[in-house]
Amino acid sequence: MTLTAASAAVWFGPTLSAETYDQGNARIRRVGQKQKQLFGHLSSTPIERQVYNLLTNRLMQQDSFLHLLENASWEI
Repeated sequence: MTLTAASAAVWFGPTLSAETYDQGNARIRRVGQKQKQLFGHLSSTPIERQVYNLLTNRLMQQDSFLHLLENASWEI
């Protein structure tokens, strides 16, 4: 499937894989994207909402860790 014109992603249920979640969102948040992006999370239970929060937090922690390593490599 080609998503070159896509600017929105709708998750119909949470995935347990942060890599799958990140890759799916990255297809919308790509180089050359000029449109505003929209990410929708459909959930029917509080547990599903918590899984979405955990996925987002895990990706933010991963990004922070990578920035820390990048900055540390310049200091050596």
